[in-house]
Amino acid sequence: FQEEREGFVISNRGSTSDAKKRLIPRGEGWVRHDDVTLVNPQSQVLFLQEGARAGSYMKQDPGTKKLTDVSEPHVPQEFKASIRGATASWIRKGAKMDRAVLLNDITKIARLALKFPLSFVDLPACAYAIFQGLRSAESAQWCAENFHKKLLPFLAEQIHTYETIQLKRLLERTLEALDAEILKSAHAF
Repeated sequence: FQEEREGFVISNRGSTSDAKKRLIPRGEGWVRHDDVTLVNPQSQVLFLQEGARAGSYMKQDPGTKKLTDVSEPHVPQEFKASIRGATASWIRKGAKMDRAVLLNDITKIARLALKFPLSFVDLPACAYAIFQGLRSAESAQWCAENFHKKLLPFLAEQIHTYETIQLKRLLERTLEALDAEILKSAHAF
């Protein structure tokens, strides 16, 4: 059987005489790390299912390799919103140099295109970007086609609430990663 307790699901598996109660964290994407621990692969947050620290969320410090406590994952909320976007561009060098991309539902795009859930993101969750083809029209097209492949994994690294400054830095990292990759490609010139 399963029952809800303070934000966790308690699951009894096996026969009733030797059944152990295991906590299951909210959200999707948790996989088995070891016998008593689950991990969210994108964020590397660990969740302890049993023992004295059952229900704890932890993350390993990359420098010291010690586990430190982190807060509970963000519980997503749904908001009513109406979003509109438009672009206008002119033709230069015989081609449209700018490209716009609208990721209208990033949770769905992450699940279908990149095969991982973004279950800790408020809804609606979308992104809009305009890429100016300073190098070439093909470079703007490439950036528009690959924007989600850089943005969504960065977004999945944190399962807690984002502050505005953190989102700004995340977008900067995304654009820097796109720029670094395009400079290595044939689209750079």
